[in-house]
Amino acid sequence: MTATQREILANLVSEASENFTDVSTEWEGLKGVPVIKKLQESNVCVVSSREMEKLEKEIKILNHIFSNSLHPTLSDLTKQLKQNQTELAVAMETIEDLKAEKDHWHSRYQTATQDFEKGKQETFKLQCECQDVTSQLAHQTDYCANMGVACCTLLWRVSRSEESIQLLLAGNKVDNFLSLVTGTLESFMTTFKDDWPSTNTQEFQFIMALAGTITNIAASAYGRDFLMLKEQGRHLVDIFFEVLKQAPNSGQCSKLKNLILMCLYNISINQKGLQQVSSKPGLVSLLVWIIQDEKMAENRQHSLHLIQSLLCDDSNISIRHQANETISAHFLQHLANEKDKEIREIALELMCDLHLTGVVTDTK
Repeated sequence: MTATQREILANLVSEASENFTDVSTEWEGLKGVPVIKKLQESNVCVVSSREMEKLEKEIKILNHIFSNSLHPTLSDLTKQLKQNQTELAVAMETIEDLKAEKDHWHSRYQTATQDFEKGKQETFKLQCECQDVTSQLAHQTDYCANMGVACCTLLWRVSRSEESIQLLLAGNKVDNFLSLVTGTLESFMTTFKDDWPSTNTQEFQFIMALAGTITNIAASAYGRDFLMLKEQGRHLVDIFFEVLKQAPNSGQCSKLKNLILMCLYNISINQKGLQQVSSKPGLVSLLVWIIQDEKMAENRQHSLHLIQSLLCDDSNISIRHQANETISAHFLQHLANEKDKEIREIALELMCDLHLTGVVTDTK
């Protein structure tokens, strides 16, 4: 119902109220008439025909207004109700679908939870087994390391004998042994490149025993020649050179360097070994660095001996060129004034050798 219709309806109601008031007034005026009195006693209301027609007319107008006002609204409400019922049915169907989907996902969640718990238990079991295997592996590794250190230490001691060296090199596992030494040294340098282990560790003792065995083999004329005839032996010399370059001049590496320097010096006594050792670029500079920086006197002595051995080959121009660029008279003079007697003697011998060959000259 619109506001205009409400206003018209209110006016009609007001007019009907006024008419009713007029009729009541007329009725009060007719109460004195005997007929009226009689009708009044019989509960009958007397209305003039004019007023009755007017009242009927007003009632028809009101019926018309109410019909026009209420029927469209009722029709719209009926349509809206049907639409709401349809939407409600669709919503109920959607709810049922969502409920079914919820039940589906809940079932999958329960299944996944069970699988997770099962996997958790299996993971815990595998972790326990992994810890057991790790513990066994650590035990076996420790056992193998101890056995390796013990065997190589014994081999180191056995290899001090000339006869033992010939017996060792006569076997068919020498190539495997040389490859083992080479691979172990390479792995050792890669693992402990920036932080070398203590001399008390099994790893270091194992490396020392291997290097000591090779040094003893190189101390024998037969062993030197054997190493230079084998490709693995020549490659081992290259690895020793790399160890000298990478190992710091500290107490924990001095013993290892001592063995390697002795080994290289022994190999340089052999003609093929001298060619192999002198072919390394920067060797003289490396030895001079060890002499200057090393605290262990024995390593400095071995370095000087190795320089002497390298300069024995007059045909090796490369070594002499390196010595000319690296070794100065001032450096040799400083060594000749060292407290260590053997270093002084080697320095004087080396100074004489270099003066005779024209590598260094006196400085004024």
